[in-house]
Amino acid sequence: MTIQEAHPDVFGPPAGTVGAGFDEGPNPPKHERVGAATSIMQADIEAVGRSVAKFDRIAAGLAELEKAHPKDIACDLTISAGRQQAVAGRAAWRAPRLEVEKIRQAAKAPVLDLGRAIDSFAKTIEQQLRLGEDHYDEQIKTEEKRLAAEKESKRVAEEQRVAMHQNRIDHIRQCAIAAVGEEVDHIDASIIALAALKIGKECEEFEAATLNAHHETMDKLRSLRTAQAQRDAEAAELARLREADDARKAQEAAALAESRRQEAEKLKAEALALAETRKAQMAEFAARDAELRRQEAEAAALHAKLVADGEAAARAARVIREAEEAQVLVRQAELRRKEDAEAAERERVDRVAKEAAEQARLIRAAQDETQRAAAGQMLEALRAVQDWDMEANALPDGLAKQIELAIGAASIPPTEPTKSQMKRVTAQKSKL
Repeated sequence: MTIQEAHPDVFGPPAGTVGAGFDEGPNPPKHERVGAATSIMQADIEAVGRSVAKFDRIAAGLAELEKAHPKDIACDLTISAGRQQAVAGRAAWRAPRLEVEKIRQAAKAPVLDLGRAIDSFAKTIEQQLRLGEDHYDEQIKTEEKRLAAEKESKRVAEEQRVAMHQNRIDHIRQCAIAAVGEEVDHIDASIIALAALKIGKECEEFEAATLNAHHETMDKLRSLRTAQAQRDAEAAELARLREADDARKAQEAAALAESRRQEAEKLKAEALALAETRKAQMAEFAARDAELRRQEAEAAALHAKLVADGEAAARAARVIREAEEAQVLVRQAELRRKEDAEAAERERVDRVAKEAAEQARLIRAAQDETQRAAAGQMLEALRAVQDWDMEANALPDGLAKQIELAIGAASIPPTEPTKSQMKRVTAQKSKL
């Protein structure tokens, strides 16, 4: 049962109970209901006081109860008197205990009802008080919201105002950063635009900071312009020097190409002249080869005659053989000269003409020395023939003529014998 159900005369009938046995008459005024509620709570408090007095009475009788039925006594339950004593003692202690429990429950019920009634009573009063409080609280909160909104609006406006001035200062300083690496014309345009910027009272407390940023930026722009102008001048000078260097290199390349062209024409002319010289030498060699064939034929005929003449012919044949050997040496020397000349010619094409000419001169000197040595050997052989006893053993006419021809061949400038000629000379020597 709720406090409303327990005290319908104070709080009115519970909700939903109209028509269920409750009187639907008019409720008493609120101040009368409040007085009735306090009277009921006072009655509950008095009831609790009476229950507490009963606790005091029972507590006061504990000493007499202990004296009549001590808790430390040992009953002899083996006899009837002992059992009666134990039953009487238990009943003496149980009866007040049960009474205490009844008193507790009886005393606690109004306390619980009192607590619920206090809560309900306080809530009712609080509701009445909150109506008045809320009336004024709403007005205060409405004004506080208006003041907070006004304060926030002012704060936002102030932030925007400060940001506007700061952005203007940042924009001024950004001009110097944006001009880094730009051309002189671009920097000049930035200087003109910044110089035209008006800075005055509209900057408010940021006027000094704006003027400071303006002066610093103008100084940086002028420094950037000076440095960029210097770099442009250096770049122009570098381009001029590079152009002059390119022209010089082009002239040097043209001169080098012309020099190489002239050298190539010179080498080509020398090669043609050398080819003509070699052609003449080959013609001369062919003539000498024909003469050598004729000499070999005569030597073969002379050899046949010497075989018939006996010992004198053998001695003469030996002299002829030595002469032929000397001629072979001459031809070998000429062959070496040809090989050396060809090697010198290749070097001459790869090197300068002066070195080739010097090499040819050295080769010719070596050839002359070889020819002189061969001629000396031939002369010695002829002297041996001349020491021969002409009166006792006169040389045949053909042999003397052959010796003269050999001397003439030794005095002729050496030529390059062909491989077929060298084979014929070797075969002739084997015959002798």
